[in-house]
Amino acid sequence: MYLKDNVTITTAYIDDATYSEDEKYFINLEYYSNAYSNGIECFGARWDYYTDTSIPDKKEDGSYGDKYTYSSGVQFKNGYTYSKYADTNNWNYSYSAFKMNDCTFYNTSNGVSFDATNSLEDMNHWVYDIDGQLCLIEEKGNINEYKTLWVDRGTKYDTSMLLCDLYDVVKSLPDGEQVITIDLSRYYNVFLFDGKEFDKGTPATTENWVFVNVYIYKTSNGLVSAKQSMFKSYMGNPEWSLYGTASENYWQANVEYNLTLKDFTFTYENGGYYLKLQTSCIDYLKEFKNMRLLVNLDIDKIYLGADKLNIEGFSSNAFGGLKIDTINLTSDSPCTFKVFDKKLNIQHSDNITLEYLEVA
Repeated sequence: MYLKDNVTITTAYIDDATYSEDEKYFINLEYYSNAYSNGIECFGARWDYYTDTSIPDKKEDGSYGDKYTYSSGVQFKNGYTYSKYADTNNWNYSYSAFKMNDCTFYNTSNGVSFDATNSLEDMNHWVYDIDGQLCLIEEKGNINEYKTLWVDRGTKYDTSMLLCDLYDVVKSLPDGEQVITIDLSRYYNVFLFDGKEFDKGTPATTENWVFVNVYIYKTSNGLVSAKQSMFKSYMGNPEWSLYGTASENYWQANVEYNLTLKDFTFTYENGGYYLKLQTSCIDYLKEFKNMRLLVNLDIDKIYLGADKLNIEGFSSNAFGGLKIDTINLTSDSPCTFKVFDKKLNIQHSDNITLEYLEVA
């Protein structure tokens, strides 16, 4: 789009790799936050890219063959850690820059990761594609922002700085796998390949956006085994394990999860209201092992809108097969609470009488 005053709006949308049979993204992130205190915090990032500018032959169905892809990545001992320094010659320029700390660099070829020979820290450009058209994605690097006396001053916009912002993005997201679109134009320029070279010619004034689809995996669990990481290694050690060989059974520490009224829904059966754990809550908790589930309910304070409900008890299969450690029921007035599962460990106040029912 060309606007008056020679301003050009150029937008690049970078998605999954066109010339790859497997679904690959230019940037891939993983984050084990260890919010459940059952492992260690670990943040990792991987860049997937092509190694040449050849275009695969077109097949009879109109599709193309695969291009060889290579990967460079970094894994941090905890969350993203960095230091700031001045990129300067101590005479006529000085740029504020970021340096990655407490990390290990990897290369990945054909699904196998190893200690990097071509470190992400030393890279400033990559070959990728936009809807099949090859492009060069390049760090902006040192940008002049102001001048003091004879010294050019500014900021180095590079991958080390980008990771600081990406780490904050990942921390703000819910658990799970997702692909989100992020504007990376602050750090990268994109130049298209014209068949012979990458065209770096730009108008005098350019407004340039670089939108990249980034693959993200985040979990509130901690890392306990090198096998869990996308590099299949932890700080360069593919045999690392927090709990010894038993960690292959995944998280070993018991984590308490408290279920309250907000996690339940109501069912109307046999002329009365019964409690049942929400399906979304059941599906979420089934993903975790060694989770100690606790239920705490005050059955005097259950309302549907403004109306107080008289709850008869738990519905049949109220917990969807989840193993509940302890259920605590309280009430200020005498009542009977009906239960279908005799195996439930229910602690209750003296004025609550439990009535066990048979499943029809």
